[in-house]
Amino acid sequence: MTQIPFVESENNDNGITKINQSEEYEIVEFEIFPQKIVCPDCGGITLEGLDFCDKCGGELYSQ
Repeated sequence: MTQIPFVESENNDNGITKINQSEEYEIVEFEIFPQKIVCPDCGGITLEGLDFCDKCGGELYSQ
């Protein structure tokens, strides 16, 4: 796990801000991939949401 500093807003008399590094947070990473569809013209796999196939340029159905 990675330690992320937690800054407290407490100032001492001399103006120094106290930093507490005792708290730990787990960093979670994941990727979101776009849906893929089959092009009706070339049969290739292309990304959903496009107007035209990125491989052959054929028009895709809007569903």
